[in-house]
Amino acid sequence: MKYVTKESICSYTEKNSKFISICLPIKNMDDFKEKLGKVKETYKDAKHYTFALRILSDKFNIYEKFSDNKEPYGTAGIPMLNILKINSIVNTAIVTVRYFGGVKLGKSNLLKAYLNTANEALKNASVEEITELINLSIEFPYNYYEIIYHIFTKNNVNVVNRDFSYLVKIELKIPKNLVDNLLLEIKSVCPEIKTYFHSPP
Repeated sequence: MKYVTKESICSYTEKNSKFISICLPIKNMDDFKEKLGKVKETYKDAKHYTFALRILSDKFNIYEKFSDNKEPYGTAGIPMLNILKINSIVNTAIVTVRYFGGVKLGKSNLLKAYLNTANEALKNASVEEITELINLSIEFPYNYYEIIYHIFTKNNVNVVNRDFSYLVKIELKIPKNLVDNLLLEIKSVCPEIKTYFHSPP
C-alpha cells in the first residue's frame, strides 16, 4: 500500500465546466474535514465539491467514503474511489470541485471529466510505500514503566494497549525497521523484558 505525501492539484475543462482535483494526504476523518473546509474556502464559488478517500486504521482496516455532492450518482465519488483502490492508495483523499460552465455535460462526459482530473492529480502527487508495521507485546516489572514509556514517547511509538497486572504488559505497533533498535534500547535499561510478536489481525 502507498500514500500521498504532499498535496497535488490538477485542472481540466469540458464544455466550459472547469474541474479541479486536489489530492490530499490525510491522517483521519477530522483531518479530512478540516482540509475539505479549506478547499471550500479556496474555491468558494464552485457548484460541486465531490470527494473520495481511504484511511488505514491502526488495526489494518481500511475505511472508505465518497460523495457525489449532488452530481449524478456514480459520476464522481465512486470513480475517484476506484482510482485510489486500483493504485492501492490509503491515507489519502481526492477532492474535485466543479465550476459549472452553463452547459449540461451528461453522465458520460461528467464521468470522463472527473476521472481525467483525479487521475492526473494522483499522477502528479508524491507517493511513498507504507512502512510495514509489526505488532509487538512486551512485559516488564512496574519499576521500569516510566523510563520505558519515555523511550516510547521519544521514538513516537504507537501504544495500542496497556495492562497493569502482575507485570506491566504493553501492546505496540511499530515500523518493522525500528524494532531491533527499539528493543536494544529497552533491554539496555530493563534486561528482564519479555517480548512477543503477533501477526496483524
